[in-house]
Amino acid sequence: MGYSDPVLAREGDVIRPYVSATYVYDDNLRRRSDKESDTSVVGRVGIILDKDISQQNFYANIGVNETKYNKNSELDNTGKDIVARWNWAVGSQFRGKVEYYKNEAMLPFADFRGVELNMRIQERKTFEANWRFHSSWRARFGVQRQDVEYDSQTLNAASFQENSQHVGLDYLAESGSKVGLVFTNGRGTRPFDRPAFFPGIGTVFVNNDYRQQSLKADILWLYSAKTRFEFLGGYVDRKHDSFSQRDFSGFNAHGNMVWSITDKTSFKTAAWRDANAISIVTASYVIDSGASASISYSATSKILLSTSARYQQLKFEGDITGQDQGRTDKNKVFSFGVTYSPLESLSFTTGLNRSLRDSTSPILNYNSTSISLTGRYEF
Repeated sequence: MGYSDPVLAREGDVIRPYVSATYVYDDNLRRRSDKESDTSVVGRVGIILDKDISQQNFYANIGVNETKYNKNSELDNTGKDIVARWNWAVGSQFRGKVEYYKNEAMLPFADFRGVELNMRIQERKTFEANWRFHSSWRARFGVQRQDVEYDSQTLNAASFQENSQHVGLDYLAESGSKVGLVFTNGRGTRPFDRPAFFPGIGTVFVNNDYRQQSLKADILWLYSAKTRFEFLGGYVDRKHDSFSQRDFSGFNAHGNMVWSITDKTSFKTAAWRDANAISIVTASYVIDSGASASISYSATSKILLSTSARYQQLKFEGDITGQDQGRTDKNKVFSFGVTYSPLESLSFTTGLNRSLRDSTSPILNYNSTSISLTGRYEF
């Protein structure tokens, strides 16, 4: 249930198949105040292609996974994930990428209050081009299309499509740092209008299409050989095709820091504030703000310890029906993991996760604890 198993080919490998198996115990499978525990086994097979041809790099990661539950067999499912990317280059001035991404997985119950299996299909197509027309200046352009579909009849109105374009200009310092400005224009549409109940009126089908534009600063600061800061933030304006009281304008930002404390210890922290379109509730968008921190320690050449903490606040806005208006969720997630790699191609990982939600809608409160054990082998 949302347990990923990222696999990276070792440097110099061209084709590398892999297999993995994960056992999970979850004491609150459906993320409710009345807990129901279950165990599951996730098997995964896949193959990686990573090939350089002159200045071009071709990369693909194709995987299939099968999840079986002990008690809730109606949730058994088959997931798929594909990443295919061409990092292209023409001469010394022009670079970019063409990328295709697709993921089919069960929608986490933390996001969906139903009881049945609901598979979510996410698909993204990206084209980017950069032109370094001067040693210190770079222009960039990109287009992207993102599609999200749900196979459950109860959520078909939540299916989503967004087309966006961006242009930007970067100043590149000799140190590797950069300061840039990027403008993005996006159009979001849904194939189905969403039914909404208005007291005294009844059910009305609401159009949730919108247009969004943003102008943001894009900064990378290489403070030292061990420390880097990244920031992307600025003004965002979203206008809906209907019911303008749902429109949004304001400041969005993401910032993170990576610090290599020693050769064995690294620390990462991030903070954000974003207005995200969301379609599985009646609110038109969510103000998502929070912070996270993680630290990893290589105890030996074969043992890696890691821990992380994340705090997130979701404020549901733009609800014309009043069902979700004023709702605020506060989510906390803590994790700890140990990875043991007896061989370069073989690893075992065990993890402990604790998550809690405190909502102004008490029915949405929950806490959960899960334990996982994963074995992975790369051929």
